[in-house]
Amino acid sequence: MDKAFIDKLNEKFPGQFELVPAEEGQFVKFPAKSPDFGDVLIYEEEPGAYIVVLGEFTHSHCDVYLYDPQEVLDDIVWLLEETFADRIICHGSHLGGGGYVHKEHWNPAEFDDYFVWSGKCKKKL
Repeated sequence: MDKAFIDKLNEKFPGQFELVPAEEGQFVKFPAKSPDFGDVLIYEEEPGAYIVVLGEFTHSHCDVYLYDPQEVLDDIVWLLEETFADRIICHGSHLGGGGYVHKEHWNPAEFDDYFVWSGKCKKKL
């Protein structure tokens, strides 16, 4: 895992995550606030390319193919900050149809069950 990336996470989220050993290095784990949501995990696919797993719902690819390395870090920090502030709303699952939307663009009529970092949410936020 890239040292600059870990340093940035430590700066923004001190003491909130752990580095978990894995076969091919390590990954970042933000333990779940709610079991309904699940853990947030970050894997480094290759230098500058990350996968952010949002609990039980979906994942997002962030990489330097489209952005410079600082923009990638900034995008991941933004996604984490918004998730932990319950402004990212998730639905579905990794098994199919999972996704997320920012609170500003949320349409509660689209799906039956919605989840934020704190757990299952009501139709109105």
